[in-house]
Amino acid sequence: MRVSRLKSNGKYLEGQSFALPGTLTKNALINGYDENDIEELDITKEQWEVILAGLNPETPDQVKEKKIQKEMRRLAEESLKGRGEL
Repeated sequence: MRVSRLKSNGKYLEGQSFALPGTLTKNALINGYDENDIEELDITKEQWEVILAGLNPETPDQVKEKKIQKEMRRLAEESLKGRGEL
């Protein structure tokens, strides 16, 4: 996998699974970025997933909702066990 990012601030511009070297730089130039500020990197799928997770962190509401859902599942399981249904 190849990604492009800005050298000046580390901002990721694009990622493609089968991009040829230079493709992402060309795309960035078309979109007005300075050629001297663009770098292309080869990374693994796992590294890309980590990057995406950092770009799209969960909101506090999403974190709270996950905790609520986890607690509701725990309580439901506890209730079923108490009634001998699990």
